[in-house]
Amino acid sequence: MIVTLTGPSCAGKSTLERMLVDKGFWRVTSHTTRAPRPGEKHEVDYHFVSKSEFKRLLVQGRFVEHAKFGGNYYGAAELEFSYPLGQGKNVVVVMEPQGIAQFKKAAKERGWPFLSVFVNNPVSVIADRYIIRVLQAAREAYGEGATPDPKPHVKRLTAMFEQEQFWAVEARKNDMFDVRFETFDETNAESIVKFILNHVKKEQ
Repeated sequence: MIVTLTGPSCAGKSTLERMLVDKGFWRVTSHTTRAPRPGEKHEVDYHFVSKSEFKRLLVQGRFVEHAKFGGNYYGAAELEFSYPLGQGKNVVVVMEPQGIAQFKKAAKERGWPFLSVFVNNPVSVIADRYIIRVLQAAREAYGEGATPDPKPHVKRLTAMFEQEQFWAVEARKNDMFDVRFETFDETNAESIVKFILNHVKKEQ
């Protein structure tokens, strides 16, 4: 079973992903053309590649889904799914809304069972979490004797305001996802994980 996680920045996707990995899920390492953020590692958090390399892989048909977001490309390679599924493992992947339709089509063609999940939170919660992330990044930069670079934050905020704020509306209107969680925090995280695990168990 493949579980896709989609939602705006700071909604809780990465936390939910880690919780599912702790339950034995295989985490898909996607490709991206964006630069690594502080603390991120190549081949662990993402396959960080150049735009020319990404386009080469795209032309070769390596991706089951891909999207352009915030000026950068993201994509999930077929091997990242076929290998763990062949080993009998459940899979979890974070995916942009642009890639969901592509992924669903590819999954149905390959006979891959999946559950598409949308994770959201109130704007006030997302804003607070983002401010904390910016401050943490600045603290880490100062700790390394560097000056914090505001450019990545400006680009990300632009994407959050111009694109991400409309994702939840589109998700409800178009019924794009199998299940939606309008909040995700310490009060319901465990119950959401339990819900997903129960769904996976029923499908196996």
